[in-house]
Amino acid sequence: MTKPTELLVDDACTDFVHWLTSITLEGRALWELQTDGLISYLPSSAFAQFITDTSPLGQSWRLFSVHDSNGELLRATPPTSGVATSPLAAAVEALFLTIIWAGIAPNPPASDAAKRPLNEASCDCTLGLEYISAFCAPVE
Repeated sequence: MTKPTELLVDDACTDFVHWLTSITLEGRALWELQTDGLISYLPSSAFAQFITDTSPLGQSWRLFSVHDSNGELLRATPPTSGVATSPLAAAVEALFLTIIWAGIAPNPPASDAAKRPLNEASCDCTLGLEYISAFCAPVE
């Protein structure tokens, strides 16, 4: 049985993923293709990352996580067939499909990332990271 506090954590993390999807569509969160997945560098030394698999059927994700300098803030795995999908897993799936189908990835290689950091003044990414770290349970 799900505890009421777990529902609040899931809702806060789901809201964060919806926010990340929005800023991705606006071009304020850039995603880079890496050998094992996709990564988006956010302010305050934070990043969001998909670990992906490629098959003849296309690309799929097997892990999504958000990290900052203190460690992992959020972790999600893909929905399992035959099991009810959580709102968080559905939001992460929508983010992944947005990145893949919208042709947002790939961006310049990761080595160029340090040359073009996000401007915190023009992006509310920091607010999002504060939000997620305040409401999402740390991963142990």
